[in-house]
Amino acid sequence: MMSARQRGRSLMTSDETQADEQATGQSDRRRSRGTIAVVVVALLVAGAVYAGVAASTGRATATPIDAVTASVPGDASSSPAASASPGATPTDGPDDGDGSDSDRTTLPPVGLDESATVADGVQVRVAQIESVTGEAVLPGEIGGPALRITVEVRNDSDATIDLRTATVTAAYGDPVQPANPISKPEGKAFENEVSPGQSATGVFVFEVPADQRGYVRVDVDLSVDQPIVAFEGAVG
Repeated sequence: MMSARQRGRSLMTSDETQADEQATGQSDRRRSRGTIAVVVVALLVAGAVYAGVAASTGRATATPIDAVTASVPGDASSSPAASASPGATPTDGPDDGDGSDSDRTTLPPVGLDESATVADGVQVRVAQIESVTGEAVLPGEIGGPALRITVEVRNDSDATIDLRTATVTAAYGDPVQPANPISKPEGKAFENEVSPGQSATGVFVFEVPADQRGYVRVDVDLSVDQPIVAFEGAVG
């Protein structure tokens, strides 16, 4: 049989064992709670770091986009002038203000009452200039003070002259400015051609203010193969 002392020791050992187990359980629970707390803190720190990186990355990405957008208007490749240059078609040149094309050969002007020789046996002259009141007929025409100019082409050569592309222009004033053509009264184009030994006439009406006729110029262009002839002077 177990003595009282042995039973006492056994009870003490049992109590101590229970106390150790309780202490161990409490310690494990404390370690678990500590571990959970560390994990939570780590997650919070990771989230903060990710948010900061994302924000800084967004700002870094936005900067180049803004810079590129701002530089587009000044980009030579997007400039209308630069893009048009490779495919540009050369023009015949700007009008020099006297009604003639600057890239075409124009003979020295002669007086309004003189004749000009275009080629051997081909002469042009201003046969008549009349002051009239222009009548607006076509869109863009403006009625008012005008000059009606009759131009004669004399063909003393051996070949027929094609007049289908012949043009007459006029300019006036100081500074010189082009005169707007107008259909009436009684304007008419040249005949289609003029045979050897014959003459052809055309009547052309231009808007010219009465107070700006101190200088009037008339240019006659029979064809691209011939030079332009010019007549100038004052019209009373």
